[in-house]
Amino acid sequence: LQAFHEASHFSEVWNYDWSIYEPLFRYLRLNKNHLVGLNISQEKVRAVSRNGIDEIDFKEELPTLNLSVAKHRRRFEDMMRLPVDEVLQRMKNDVVEKPSPKLDRIYQSQCLWEEYMGETASQYLQANGGRLMLFAGFNHVWRDGIPDRFERRSAETGKPLKAASVMLWHWGGSDPESIPRFADYVICMRGQGGGDELTAVALDQRT
Repeated sequence: LQAFHEASHFSEVWNYDWSIYEPLFRYLRLNKNHLVGLNISQEKVRAVSRNGIDEIDFKEELPTLNLSVAKHRRRFEDMMRLPVDEVLQRMKNDVVEKPSPKLDRIYQSQCLWEEYMGETASQYLQANGGRLMLFAGFNHVWRDGIPDRFERRSAETGKPLKAASVMLWHWGGSDPESIPRFADYVICMRGQGGGDELTAVALDQRT
């Protein structure tokens, strides 16, 4: 794993704590699973964020962006300024608000991230078959993020594939009504039998 850490330039490219991801990479190696890089380079995402999708010289290389999902745009803007609990409460209503033009370029980069991963995931499965577990950040794995874009892109090939979105839920109380309904499955981290408890058991087994 140390060789992989160095060859992938993990510390420079990912900039996350290696100890968090090392168990996952070890699991993949021991079980002889494939590890597939799906994301676009950070340099291109930053270029779109700085200049906008119509002002870059590599636009023809990129997938077409669907920027028309109103709730997706509103959640994106809400996540920039509100606590997560409040964002999700607002997602429950159908009020459409006028988006902020000053966030257009950043929103385009967000959608590029999701469209690109949806497209490359579809391409990989179309070519290789089987199943794929895709790990992405919190705001990308809602149903209208990567999952819907993946399904749309796979349908365009004539061989539609299905995605199931799984969200880890750290916020709120134990009331089922407080759990968000914007993913196919929600893993509650708190409470008896929750993800925090299972994680503690797994860590104890490692020692």
